[in-house]
Amino acid sequence: MRADVRGFDRSLLTSIDGVVDLSGISNDPSCELEPELTRSMNVDGAKRLAIAAREHGVRRYVFSSSCSVYGHGEGLGLTEASARHPVSLYARAKAEVEDFLLELGKAPAAR
Repeated sequence: MRADVRGFDRSLLTSIDGVVDLSGISNDPSCELEPELTRSMNVDGAKRLAIAAREHGVRRYVFSSSCSVYGHGEGLGLTEASARHPVSLYARAKAEVEDFLLELGKAPAAR
C-alpha cells in the first residue's frame, strides 16, 4: 500500500500480517530544508503507523531505519546494540523512532 503515514485510513491494516515501514523523507539535505515536515512524516507518521499496526494485531513490523543513526560509528560491524551518534535531523528522527518502537514492543498489547 502507498499512503501518507500522517493520515491514512487505519482500517487498511485490518487482516494484515506484516508491515514494512519505508515511509519518510529519506536524506539529510531534504530533511534540513523542511524540519517541521520531517518531524511530521519521519517521527509522528512512523509512530502513528506503528501504533495503528499494533492496534490492528499486525504480527510482524519492520522499520527501515538508517546507518546514519551511528554517525561515524565506532569501528566495523555495527549492530542495533552499538552506540549511536546521530548528527543530522534525519538521523535523529530515525533514532527517536527506533527508541519508540523498542518501548512499544515491550509494552503489553491491548486486547
